[in-house]
Amino acid sequence: MATKINRLKLIIRGLLFFTYAFLYFFNRQYLIEIIEWRIEHSAITPLHIAWLFLMLELIVVPIPSLNYYISRGKQFKSYYASAGNIAEESQALAQHTKLMNRRAAATMGLWLILTGIIGFLYIKDIIGELEMYLAMLFFYFGDMICINIWCPFQFFIMKEKCCNTCRLYNWGHFMMYSHFVFIPNFFTLSLFGMSLLILIQWEYMHHKHPDRFYEGTNLNLRCSRCKDRGCKIRHRSNSVMGRIYTKIPLPSMIRGKLINNFYNYNKFIMK
Repeated sequence: MATKINRLKLIIRGLLFFTYAFLYFFNRQYLIEIIEWRIEHSAITPLHIAWLFLMLELIVVPIPSLNYYISRGKQFKSYYASAGNIAEESQALAQHTKLMNRRAAATMGLWLILTGIIGFLYIKDIIGELEMYLAMLFFYFGDMICINIWCPFQFFIMKEKCCNTCRLYNWGHFMMYSHFVFIPNFFTLSLFGMSLLILIQWEYMHHKHPDRFYEGTNLNLRCSRCKDRGCKIRHRSNSVMGRIYTKIPLPSMIRGKLINNFYNYNKFIMK
């Protein structure tokens, strides 16, 4: 079920992004009119509809009963099935948590740098609100690309086998709206604020219950318990990207390390 829902989201978000991009490049004036739609034209503007849709999408995330798949809901007790070996796995759990936290910190650092660059361009009037919304829709669509097709964060940094075990899964909402902090109005800041709450909840639950995020202690994260095989496409994409990645002309020592990393990673995700 999760795969079907995520593929539907991929189509919808793709349509939204490409429609906006088409208007941005070929009919910018019409796009400006939609965004600046005045309240006297109608009680509800396109901006209100878009905001309500996006906000409802965020509101369901932190509520356990409304999380319909494990990749997003593994922070909650309802998706936890103890392996009964927490004492035996305690050292492995601690090592895994430390490693994933380090990789997560690197990812957040890179994302904040990107957000800072976007914000700098906006503050300096190099880009405007139209471009900020375009960036948001690109990230919005990209989130579904990561889930359905190929995830660069997983491939290059986190090196986890699938979305079910992903340490960063609920970060996507924060990543979509983080640059909205530079556009201070009710619509943008409310979306940013809600996404930040989702991130804080996720990090708190990971800190309090790291065993829920590790397949060594949570049986539901193991491939044997998986009811959704949407990861097959991502594994094929990883394999293709890995072959391209290892053919990049680099000094022999670095190249050897990259090839080693790719084959070790490929073995891991196919377990």
